[in-house]
Amino acid sequence: MWSLGKDIVLGEILPKIPPKSLIRLKCVSKSFQTLISSREFIQRYLCYHSLSSSDDDLLIIPKDGSILCYNLDSSTPVATFTWHDSGSLVIIGTCNGLLCTRPPNVYDHWTLLNPTTRILWDMVPRLGHNSGLAFDPVNLDFKIVGFADERNDEAINTRVTEVYSFNANSCTTLDTQFPTDSVEGWHDGGVVVNHYLVHWMFWKPSLRKRRIGCFDVCKMDWTDDVLLPSYYYDPTRRNYLLDLGVLDGRLSSSFENEADSCFDVWVMIEYGVQDSWFKLFSIPISSNLREGVIPVASRSSSVEILIRQRHSSNFYWYDRADGRMSEAKFDGLPNTSHLKTYMCSKSMVDIPGGRIFEDR
Repeated sequence: MWSLGKDIVLGEILPKIPPKSLIRLKCVSKSFQTLISSREFIQRYLCYHSLSSSDDDLLIIPKDGSILCYNLDSSTPVATFTWHDSGSLVIIGTCNGLLCTRPPNVYDHWTLLNPTTRILWDMVPRLGHNSGLAFDPVNLDFKIVGFADERNDEAINTRVTEVYSFNANSCTTLDTQFPTDSVEGWHDGGVVVNHYLVHWMFWKPSLRKRRIGCFDVCKMDWTDDVLLPSYYYDPTRRNYLLDLGVLDGRLSSSFENEADSCFDVWVMIEYGVQDSWFKLFSIPISSNLREGVIPVASRSSSVEILIRQRHSSNFYWYDRADGRMSEAKFDGLPNTSHLKTYMCSKSMVDIPGGRIFEDR
C-alpha cells in the first residue's frame, strides 16, 4: 500500500474509509495504528468530513441521561449506551465527532467521549455553567468555553470567561466584562458553527430584544454580535426568537411569527452576513404545533427537514417541495418533553489518556 505514496494514502484513501473499518484497520499492524492515530491523519480526516454531514448520526438524549444513536434513514437505534450513574446529564455539545457532558449542578467534572470509538476521558476543570465545546483548527486543540455572571464585594455584576485547553490541560481566564444582558435559551451548551465559533442567546434589556453573542476559540475572545434576520428588528412586527441551532453546518434560527400566525425557520447561508439569512420554510401554528419547531437535520439534498416539536418527543419530516409533514418515528424513545437532540459525525478523533467505556 505504501507504494502508492504516503500522501495519497493519508489524504485520498484512509479518510474515505468508515470509522468502524478504521478501528479494525488499526489492529492490522503497528504502522497502521500509529498512522491512524497521528495528528496529521486526524487533521486530514476532519477536513475531509467537515465538507459533508451525510454520515452524521442523530443523538437523542432523554432525561435519564442515556444516549440513543440513530441513522436518519432508520427508526431503529444503531447504538444505545449509558456510562454514568448520575441519572441525568447536562450536554455541553458536540464537535468533530466528540460529545461533551457533565452531571447536573456540577461544574468541576466534565466528560468528553467519542460515540464511534466508545472512548471517554474525565476531566476536572472548574468552568462557568454557560459553556460550549469547540475545536481550534489552528492549534488542533479541543476547547471548552465557560462563563458565569458573578457579583463581587461591591455588588457589581461581572462576567468571567474561562477557556479550558485539552492540549495544555489547563484553563485560561480572560479579562472580566461588565454584562448589560443575561444569557437565555434552551441549550445546555453553546451552538457551534465552523468548529470554532460558539454562540449563545442573550437578552438585551435596552432593546427588549434577544441578541446572538459569539466566542471565537482561535482568537480567544468575544466577537461582534451575529445579526438576526432584519424582520426580527422591525418594530411594527411581533416576532419572537424561539431557538438557535445548527442545520447542515449553518447557523439556524426559529421564530414565532405572530403577524402571519406561523413558525419561521431561517438559515444563515454566509456566516456573519445578515443579508444572507434565508427563510427555509414556514409552518402554520396549529393545535399540534403550539410551542414551536426546532430544525434538527436534513436529507435528500436538504429537501426533507427533520423537525422536532418544542417541549415534546414528537418528530416530523417536513418536505420543502410540497409543504407536507409526516411523522418521524424513532423506536425506544420515552414519551417525555425532556429530550435533547444533537447531530454527531462519525469520527476517529482520538482522546489521549482516554478509556473504553462499557454500558451500565
